[in-house]
Amino acid sequence: QIIPDSKGCLVEEKFPEAVQAEFFGKLFSNGMFESMSIEELVGLGEDGISYRVPLPNEVFPKAPKNDREFGRFLTRAISLVRTIQKVHQEKYCFGLLGSQRFLVNKNGKLIILGLGLLQKKYSKDDLDWFEEKDFYFLAPEFSKRSNKRPDSRSDFYGLGVLLHFWLTGRHFINAVDKQ
Repeated sequence: QIIPDSKGCLVEEKFPEAVQAEFFGKLFSNGMFESMSIEELVGLGEDGISYRVPLPNEVFPKAPKNDREFGRFLTRAISLVRTIQKVHQEKYCFGLLGSQRFLVNKNGKLIILGLGLLQKKYSKDDLDWFEEKDFYFLAPEFSKRSNKRPDSRSDFYGLGVLLHFWLTGRHFINAVDKQ
């Protein structure tokens, strides 16, 4: 849930599983919250988290049309890769990289939402939780037909799909089948 207020936006999220407060402490100390544009950690409990981000400013995502916009795309891509790297260093998975997790502030900086999606490991049993638009970003390992268990490498598949979408404005596959 995103609630606009005079200081920006308050984001409240529930955890699908127990996430340790120590984990978020490490992420805060290693600078991940700053790279996500999180301005303040408002509350952290056993079942959820609340934090403040700047107000989003521009329509996002939109495919770059000139060199300046392409430079912004690269800056946002680098910011996202660094954030995913910090999550992986703590032995967590980043979670679904759907485009709805990302906003842009008035300075063009990427705002990354979805702390509630960070998890120790993925489960194929979670597919009912996703919406149809999310399946574009899921790695093939999430398929019930795959013998492989999704892990942090699945984040890189989602990253590639997401960056392609940001760059072109289109999905390169039509993935609405939950199998």
